[in-house]
Amino acid sequence: MRTLSAVLLIGLALVSCRKFSSDSLPRAMREQDRFSRYAQEAGQARQDTLTPVPDVYATALVFPDSVLWRKGDTRRPRLVLFRNGQPVGGISLGDRPDPERHRFQAGHVWTDSTDGHHTFIACDGTRLFQYEGEERLLGFWTDAGIVHTLGQRPGGGVCYRQNGQERFSSPVGVALGTPQDPDWEGGALTRDSSGVYYTIGLPLEADGNLLWEHRVMREGETIKMLPAVSGGHLFDVRVHGGVVYRLELRYGRYCLVRDEQLFPLDFPREPHNLKLVEVDGAIWVKGYDYPGREPRYFIQGADTTRYYYDPPSFPMYNLFVQRGTMHFVLLDHEDCVISVRRGAEELAAFPLETYRLQTPRCIGLKKGLFALALTHDDGTDHLILAGEKQYPVHFNGYFTGIYIE
Repeated sequence: MRTLSAVLLIGLALVSCRKFSSDSLPRAMREQDRFSRYAQEAGQARQDTLTPVPDVYATALVFPDSVLWRKGDTRRPRLVLFRNGQPVGGISLGDRPDPERHRFQAGHVWTDSTDGHHTFIACDGTRLFQYEGEERLLGFWTDAGIVHTLGQRPGGGVCYRQNGQERFSSPVGVALGTPQDPDWEGGALTRDSSGVYYTIGLPLEADGNLLWEHRVMREGETIKMLPAVSGGHLFDVRVHGGVVYRLELRYGRYCLVRDEQLFPLDFPREPHNLKLVEVDGAIWVKGYDYPGREPRYFIQGADTTRYYYDPPSFPMYNLFVQRGTMHFVLLDHEDCVISVRRGAEELAAFPLETYRLQTPRCIGLKKGLFALALTHDDGTDHLILAGEKQYPVHFNGYFTGIYIE
């Protein structure tokens, strides 16, 4: 009964949760149309009326014009939401905003904060609930009136909650995954029709060595134990379609494991930053290597099918694959974007040292649309790129994420 009451209360709160209003924006931001007239006209001319075009949302931290945020001054910020290049509203934040503590999901902007003693969860600026203890949310998912969170505690310990109510906790656990992962909307959380999943690591000491045992969880229930193994390393675990996938190094051999079915992986060069990703309904492996001086991302399947761009004359910034087509970005040597590509097609090119991807969440591929939120390297004229459309926007601050709905 207590769980049902909590769900009903959160559901009612979501209904009453005030949507962002443009009235809450400064006048200059309410007049953004003068910066994006060309992009809107071009978008209307190119729109395919037979295919629904997804909306592109972007979040940004906006500061007063006098604030020099690039020099570390972050006073009086506002979290502003853009929809297809137009600001639709904003809320005030504290003077030390953290891009990892807000996200757009299910039509709302969600923020979390802490005073060191409690953690607070808000929707569109309206506080929904709070709970004791400081937690950093590595996973967040909301569905059917339930807000799922996976919080990491300072110094160790992890807690999974529903609407702020503890469903599982470990005083020493460490969650796998990050909140800024552009490949997984829920960060460290994934879901299917059976529930919400996550994985935690538990430290063990054996013969003076520190090993890690892992538990794969469905909400508050352990569904699989992964024993600690000497001579190996676990890179990632994800549940997809009710099946547990994991990526391991076993005695010098890389393996993708589907339940207990093992697929050896052969990489032409030493891989880095390996992780699991979903590609067209299947789980693949993403990482990068160094065929030369510059890093090159790749995505590889269990059948050794491999996507990559070669040779990379400039550093690559991430790689996505959908419907058999690669989408990726090339950077200049100051880590600014110079080329945005969809397969062999260049969607956009920029002069050196023009735009940056300020956070990992500022790039994404969903529903066939490749989108980026680009922050100007030293000015206030920023850009949202959605496929072939460009939406110029003007403000003092930087983008923190892009979301395709």
